[in-house]
Amino acid sequence: MSFLEIESIQKDYPDFSLEMGLSCEQGEIVVILGPSGGGKTTFLRIIAGLIAPDRGRIFLEGKDITGLPPRQRGVGMVFQDFALFPHYDVAGNIAYGPKAHYPRSEPKQLAAQVEKLLERFSLPGFGPRRIQGLSGGERQRVALARALAINPGLMLFDEPLGSLDATLRKELRGELRMLQREMGYTSISVTHDQEDALAVADRIVVVRDGRVVQTGTPEEVYARPKTAFVATFFGDANLIPMPDGLRFIRAEQIALASENPSTANLSLDITVSDIEYRGRDYLVKGQSNLGKDPLQLCFRMAHRPRVGDSVRIAFPESSLLPIMDDREIIKGV
Repeated sequence: MSFLEIESIQKDYPDFSLEMGLSCEQGEIVVILGPSGGGKTTFLRIIAGLIAPDRGRIFLEGKDITGLPPRQRGVGMVFQDFALFPHYDVAGNIAYGPKAHYPRSEPKQLAAQVEKLLERFSLPGFGPRRIQGLSGGERQRVALARALAINPGLMLFDEPLGSLDATLRKELRGELRMLQREMGYTSISVTHDQEDALAVADRIVVVRDGRVVQTGTPEEVYARPKTAFVATFFGDANLIPMPDGLRFIRAEQIALASENPSTANLSLDITVSDIEYRGRDYLVKGQSNLGKDPLQLCFRMAHRPRVGDSVRIAFPESSLLPIMDDREIIKGV
C-alpha cells in the first residue's frame, strides 16, 4: 500500500458529483490541476477531514483515517486565503497547531519551536507582529510555518500561490520545492495554473467535472495528453482533424517552412489573425482553409508578422499525435 491511498472517494451535491481516487508515495509532490469548479478543493478538504465523503475510504500510512476529525489525522493544510487568525499575533498563529495537538506541551519548548520556524521562514523577530500588518508573501510564510508546526507527514495546499504577484509566485514556487525536499513530507496541491503545476510537481493529476482525466509526470501530460481537453488546458495546442481521427501538435513544434528542417514534410498556408509577444518570440494565431471548415492554428515566430499576412508553416507528420476528441464536452465546461 502506498503512503496515501484514496479509494474511490465520492461526494454528491444537487448540481455536482465527485468521484476520484489517488495514491501517493512518501515524499512525492502531487499537483491536482483543473479548471475552477472541477472539484479540486472539495477533494482536498475531504482528505483534510473538513468535508465528509458519502462513499470511499482514505488510508494514510496504512491507517484508515476516513472518519477521523482533522486534528487526529496528522495532516497540515495551507488555505488559499491563508486563513490566519487576525486576533492572534504571528507567534500565536504558529503555536496554534501544536497547542491543539499537544495540549501538554511545555511553554518554553513551544516558544523555542516557534522561534525556530520563524528563522526557517525568514521571519526573525516577527513573533509579536499582527497579521493585518503583513504582506502577502509574509502571510504565506506564516501559514506554511503554522501548518508545519505539527510535523505532518502529509501537506495539503489549496491554490497556495493564487493571491501573489508573478515575481513572488516564482520565488515561492522554488521555496516550496526546496522546503519539501528538506523536510521530506508528501505534498498535494490544487491549482488551475499550468505553470505552477509544471514547475513544482513530480506528478500531475488533471481533473474535470469531479473526475480524473489523466495522471502522469509533467513531461508526460504536456507531451502526450490523452484528450483534447488536456491538450488545450496545457500550453498552446493545435487540434487538427484528419481522416483517421483528431490529431494534436504543440505550437513550438511548428515553424516557418523556410526555417524548418527537411524532416518537416507537411506544410500549410496560414493567414495571420492575432499576435502575442512572449518575450523570446511571438505566439502567432492564424487560419487555414484546409478541408471544409477553417482551421485555427497557433505557432511561434522569431519576428513579428502583421495581421493579414500569409505565411507558410511546416512540421513533421510524425509530430501529429492521435488524441481523444472530447471537444463537445469542453464547450459545456
